[in-house]
Amino acid sequence: MRPLLIAAALLLGACAAPAPADPVPPADPEPPAEPAPAEPAPQGDPIEEPVFGTAGWLAAVAAATTEAERAVLSATLLDAVDWRSACGEDDPTTDGRGDVALHPVAGARVLADVTCQRLGAGRVFALVDLEPGRAPRLVRAFGISDAGRPTGEPVAGFFGIPTYEPDGAGRFEVLTPRAPDRGCGLLVHYALDADGGATIEAVRLHDACDAPLPAADWPVTYTAP
Repeated sequence: MRPLLIAAALLLGACAAPAPADPVPPADPEPPAEPAPAEPAPQGDPIEEPVFGTAGWLAAVAAATTEAERAVLSATLLDAVDWRSACGEDDPTTDGRGDVALHPVAGARVLADVTCQRLGAGRVFALVDLEPGRAPRLVRAFGISDAGRPTGEPVAGFFGIPTYEPDGAGRFEVLTPRAPDRGCGLLVHYALDADGGATIEAVRLHDACDAPLPAADWPVTYTAP
């Protein structure tokens, strides 16, 4: 009897045990997530520099009838070019400061002569090269030594009594007298270059103030090669 019971129990256990499941293949790994596209950098706000209205400024200077009006206009020119750097120790209260005179060069190109200060022997002044469609430029030239020759050191200011050729060729001269009668001193002839510089073409120097001469007769100390 016992052997029969054991066999029956084994048979029941075999019926109750679940059949082994078929092996499940491993799932394919998930592909890596695509990186999110980078956000574009924010656009900066463009800074637009104001454009100097050369044509309008020149017309306003030509129409001005008083020195005070021209001085106000020369102050607005400072927004485009700092002509004060040609004045040395610039003093806004000096006689004549800011007065402007215009001198045609060629076509629409104009030299603006801006006074820094009036003195007994002439003026300290700056020259600004102007033409509609491009930025104004402060005119620079080489200094002159005591011997009447270019020094090779650029300067932005001029001193003396300027004269501008009326034909618009861009040539001018600056007489710096050393005596009230102007019979002695320095006379420099300049030609305006395309880049806004002023080339020294010739220099005359006469130091003997006790023997005054007309400037055209002063000895030539330098001639451009």
